[in-house]
Amino acid sequence: MLKAENLQVIYDNKTLALDDVSLTVAPGEFVGIIGSSGSGKSTLLKCMNLLVRPTRGTVYLDERDLMTLNGQSLRKVRREMGFIFQDYNLIDRSTVIDNVLIGRLSYKTSLQSLFRIFSQEDYARAKKALSYVALEEKMYERADRLSGGQKQRVAIAKTLCQRPKVILADEPVASLDQATAHLIMEYFRRANIKKNITILINLHDVALAKAYCSRIVGLKKGKVVYDGKAGDLTDDVLKRLYE
Repeated sequence: MLKAENLQVIYDNKTLALDDVSLTVAPGEFVGIIGSSGSGKSTLLKCMNLLVRPTRGTVYLDERDLMTLNGQSLRKVRREMGFIFQDYNLIDRSTVIDNVLIGRLSYKTSLQSLFRIFSQEDYARAKKALSYVALEEKMYERADRLSGGQKQRVAIAKTLCQRPKVILADEPVASLDQATAHLIMEYFRRANIKKNITILINLHDVALAKAYCSRIVGLKKGKVVYDGKAGDLTDDVLKRLYE
């Protein structure tokens, strides 16, 4: 279970990004976060694994209080929470397989990480993850030669290689065309259903959120104004969110 309690984030001692936000995500849920630009979506997601440390409040993963962790203890918890960025967060000059293997670094010693020492099991996991997103044939290509959709599939494979319980995805389809966006969302849905991975995803496209997410959380000016089933999201609520 992933849980946030009474989160507040203030940037530069003046900008209130999150205002007393509480959220509980059960194991196996597929939750979409929607809201206009500046509503606090990215801040909330990054608070969930402490990429952004809340000014106030607490985050829990399976009853572990993340706010009490740092260093190695936080690193171990973060490997259970994969994070996927809008801009793919790949090393362009490295091969696809080398990018996917980065998902194994949190299991390595400092020396192994520094020299990129991976086992045969690591390579097998990376290849399996690439097969999952149908990119095995691109294994030895440089990442900068891929399309945007292919890069995001590599980012998903890298995260799956990490073997997370939870995937946090920050606008992963915002820069993709509609057909490719649906393809990427299908991979998230498959990971959710077949691997029972909890998904918490920021989306700018409400139609995509309603099509793929079982639950939707709507943010406005750092506050939760809607939290319910995707099918119960009405036009009146959307008007309140985006007006």
